[in-house]
Amino acid sequence: MFRKSVATLIDAEATLEPAAAVLGHSGTGVTSAHYVAKAATAPDMSSILDQFGRNAKEKDG
Repeated sequence: MFRKSVATLIDAEATLEPAAAVLGHSGTGVTSAHYVAKAATAPDMSSILDQFGRNAKEKDG
């Protein structure tokens, strides 16, 4: 659990590469697949995705 917490924190504050290095992994694959916690929910991107609707309306006239 500690290794997973450390990897997740380093990934969030820096990048996946240093998280893998701290855990002693030669690449990021194992770190990403088994140690970095995935977000439980996706960030709210509704304002960006609304552009699809606006663009479609403009093309339809």
